Amino acid sequence: MIPSARNILVTGGSGGIGAALVRAFHSAGDIVWFTYRAGRDRAGGEIVLRLDEVVDGRANPLWVYDDSEDADGPGGGDVAVDFWHSATFSWDGKIVNFIDESFGSGCPTVTPITDPATGATRDSDTGRMFFLDVGTGEKLSHFFIPRPGVPTDPHQYCSAHLGNTVPANRYLLVNAWYTGGIDVIDFTNPREPREIAFSDDLGDNWAAYWYEPGSWSVTGRLPIYASHGVEDPLTGDGFEIFDVKIGSRRVRVDHLNPQTQEFVLPRKAPHEEEPEGEDDAE
Repeated sequence: MIPSARNILVTGGSGGIGAALVRAFHSAGDIVWFTYRAGRDRAGGEIVLRLDEVVDGRANPLWVYDDSEDADGPGGGDVAVDFWHSATFSWDGKIVNFIDESFGSGCPTVTPITDPATGATRDSDTGRMFFLDVGTGEKLSHFFIPRPGVPTDPHQYCSAHLGNTVPANRYLLVNAWYTGGIDVIDFTNPREPREIAFSDDLGDNWAAYWYEPGSWSVTGRLPIYASHGVEDPLTGDGFEIFDVKIGSRRVRVDHLNPQTQEFVLPRKAPHEEEPEGEDDAE
């Protein structure tokens, strides 16, 4: 049975199809969360999650998060956002992960960002991912891969991009980083997310997803499917499959559309039992 009020996440709710979806879900009685494109010279910079059906205004936001300025420049502890690209919830709905796709270059990625108020341009750390508390909007952390890119790679563009969360007894996120490869991030402590597995070779990974079909819980190796060579198809593998040993118990799904997060874990689920005799990733 489908609940009468569902939690719906729409990315790109400012206009067009995204705005139409926001209105339609809201009219149907659903609780709608969506990303909003701020009115700036650049394409990103602000997220508005709200529950009202007014898409063009700023009425009744649930909370607002803005990270548009890198106060200390490249290599510092602060970062800025180029483009709010995508978002996904943890499978219990408590944590939301937002991805900034950098318009810059390098590994780590850096972008010259112009402050529309002052006209000053500052090179800024971009291309990170952000973990926020759904209930309060508090930023818990931002994350970037803890390693340089492959030195011989001619492109050197390591921005966070496309991935998905894994319904498991710990918070796991699979993600692609263009020439930074693919990885598995453990954000069980969302204030200190950590990379527990990765693969990084020549070429670029545009997207990486976990998927295990079925209707029962499973342990053991984690299957990951990734694109390879979107930026340079002639030298890419096209499609890659990874088999990663992860100490987790997971819930399989009968289908997966990674661009539409459809499943929510029940309060009591088979995956909640701790796995026995399993180590971290290999």
